[in-house]
Amino acid sequence: MNERLEHFINLIAKTGDKLLVYDRYNPDASFVVVSLSEYERLTAKPDNVKGLTEDELIDKINRDISLWKEEGRQSSETPKGHNNRAWSIPESRRREAEALGAEANSIN
Repeated sequence: MNERLEHFINLIAKTGDKLLVYDRYNPDASFVVVSLSEYERLTAKPDNVKGLTEDELIDKINRDISLWKEEGRQSSETPKGHNNRAWSIPESRRREAEALGAEANSIN
């Protein structure tokens, strides 16, 4: 393994931080390096947020917002002649957001 990459991976293991590997020539090929436990936590789909810390809850909300914005961008790329001014929050996202809000309020 590249010595420099190995050094960065060791730092991630010590600090719990994430490493962004950005390809300025091909930004879509950029990626983030995280520990396996962090990756599993990020990809898990918990039924509720009761076990999350405040920071984890904020991360989850930010990820959901980011996904929602990306869905909006993709749906706004409609063919010419279509009305792309009218949009709505997907029903499944709206229900998830309402559930998160209710659970967050019950935690406080």
